[in-house]
Amino acid sequence: MAVPAVKGYMPLCVTPRSNVCDEQGVGQWPMWKRFDSVKAIVDQYIDEPYRDFLALPYHEIDKLKAEELFYWYTPRRDTAFMRMSRTGDDLDYYKGILADTMERYQSAIKKLQSEGKAEEANFLQLSLKYAGESEDNIYCGDGRVVATVWGMRQRPSNNMGESKLVTELLPEVEIHTVRFELGSLGSTTKTTALKKSHGSRIYAHQVPPVSPKDGYECIGWDRDPIGAEVTDDLLFSAQYRELPKEETPTPQKEEKPSDEKPKDNNVPLKHQVRFLSPDNLVIKELSIEHGKQIMPGDVPQLPAVDGVLCPSWDGDPLNDTINQDCDYTALMPKKAEVPTHTIRFLAPDGHVISQSQVEHGTTISQAQIPPLPVLDGMICPAWDSNPLGVVVNADHDFVARQPLSVVEGKIEETDGTDRMHIARFLNPDGSEMKRIQVEHGNRISPDQIPALPVVDGASYTGWSPNPAKKVIKHDTDFTPRNRRSWRWVWTWGDRAGSGFWRWILRILLFLLLVLLVLYIMYLSNPCSK
Repeated sequence: MAVPAVKGYMPLCVTPRSNVCDEQGVGQWPMWKRFDSVKAIVDQYIDEPYRDFLALPYHEIDKLKAEELFYWYTPRRDTAFMRMSRTGDDLDYYKGILADTMERYQSAIKKLQSEGKAEEANFLQLSLKYAGESEDNIYCGDGRVVATVWGMRQRPSNNMGESKLVTELLPEVEIHTVRFELGSLGSTTKTTALKKSHGSRIYAHQVPPVSPKDGYECIGWDRDPIGAEVTDDLLFSAQYRELPKEETPTPQKEEKPSDEKPKDNNVPLKHQVRFLSPDNLVIKELSIEHGKQIMPGDVPQLPAVDGVLCPSWDGDPLNDTINQDCDYTALMPKKAEVPTHTIRFLAPDGHVISQSQVEHGTTISQAQIPPLPVLDGMICPAWDSNPLGVVVNADHDFVARQPLSVVEGKIEETDGTDRMHIARFLNPDGSEMKRIQVEHGNRISPDQIPALPVVDGASYTGWSPNPAKKVIKHDTDFTPRNRRSWRWVWTWGDRAGSGFWRWILRILLFLLLVLLVLYIMYLSNPCSK
């Protein structure tokens, strides 16, 4: 299968469109076609480690098989990804990451709703629908999870034979066995064998705690398993030492760190050091000998939050002496203050209609624009400049235009070229369906024309007059044109019976009727027999 190449992304799987249904969407566009908009919302409101949760969709038609396909991609990384259902002993670990990711997205949706950003919340909510419902649609790697087949669901029943919802495009990942050998001097209640994918690492919670026999103490493993990269089958052997008779054996899991150095200098005690992001995500884990310092190359790079680099750690990892388990947390960066500008909307006489603050470099939203004022019973035609799309870089006033020309204190009627007109779309019973304002001399745009009404299951043929061609020079009403029937041939009232071709059809029908009458008279005449 030739997989389309997407720069900077790696393919995960492919899905036949015939096997999915219930595609979520806004307006006439499904969510997978709005991925750029969804990605922009995610990048703004979701923390960095979780931003790649929704896979990039790519739609293509296989002309040979006459089949539509969805390809799913994730940003290219050094670590291999694999389906969650095949992660082996890492399954519970990635299930926890998936639950945490879904919780963060749901929290972002609630926050957007509380801030009145209903459109952004709706985009996220529709995209997350059905995401994460099946482990076969979730891919894992590098401590992250990626959801494919989102915003749609598997068809409940299909006749596609043995076709699968998801066909993997990733190379087969090799699985290795990691064993922990306890020997005859120790035991554990946890598993001593793990199935790990090639290139993954061993986590602290996967190392079994050792309970030594009486008279012995477990002093660790022959090499440190925590953080070890799995590139082949691995074996870790537990190490023991015999205790003096006056000492009591202590299980490894109950061992508590002490600020005092171990008495036996030949057996160094190690402590766990973690580097955390501001939201307490583990960036890196180290195992440092008691009394030693962290080497500069072991300190990870400071993370970034919303594109801003964290200033420092909450401690000094390069100068601290490690005497116990400890964490270093990155400090949250301070957000730069964005300057704001005052935007005012004024009546023609200078009266302030509304006033708002807009951040520097942003545009004015529709909700911030007030209705045009009414002066002397007439609505003002427009603002002196269109507020929508204006990039705000300074304080600015928008002034409503005069509905009439004012000359020497006396009001004169204008020629109407600078005025607005009312265009109404009416229902068949004469009630108003929609009302819009159109500038003098303009036409109504297609997106402003409402759908034709439907009566008794049949729709009307169009609007009269045609709003797409009508040049608006005065207030105009548009009414539904009558539905097609043979009555229009003989209708004489209004405009229904007018037109050259209607008259031609009437004449032809009349001649046909005359010929029919003559033929009947001919048949009834005795002389014709």
